[in-house]
Amino acid sequence: MALPTTHPLGTHDRIPFRDLWDEPFVAAPSETGWWRDYWLAADEREGHPPRISVSVEHPDDWLQAIANGYGVALAPESAARFYARPGVIYRPVTGVSPSQVGIAWPVAADADPVIQDFVRCCLEAGQRAGRGERPDRAS
Repeated sequence: MALPTTHPLGTHDRIPFRDLWDEPFVAAPSETGWWRDYWLAADEREGHPPRISVSVEHPDDWLQAIANGYGVALAPESAARFYARPGVIYRPVTGVSPSQVGIAWPVAADADPVIQDFVRCCLEAGQRAGRGERPDRAS
């Protein structure tokens, strides 16, 4: 969950998703369809429609809108590492399904050793995650 640093829920270690139902959300444009619905957890709101404060197209605009207090947004755990920014804090959310990641590559690249190694690493990381292990961190 991405929140402005001044948000009252930012003091919590974990945030129940129900506590966010009435919060304004920073969202992707409506034209993105299922992508927007997924990141608003539209199917997990038990009939409570999301409140959209602003729609943005780019990650920098998303972060700026959150930092300026226009709303909150669901985000993958990796966002805290890759999108760290003054004015934005990240907290885990409970009561909402975890995000999923998939990989794909062209059939013509099946024999490429770099692709094979990458896919092997992804599968191993997925197996570790399935056992509840934390991902390896680069030193």
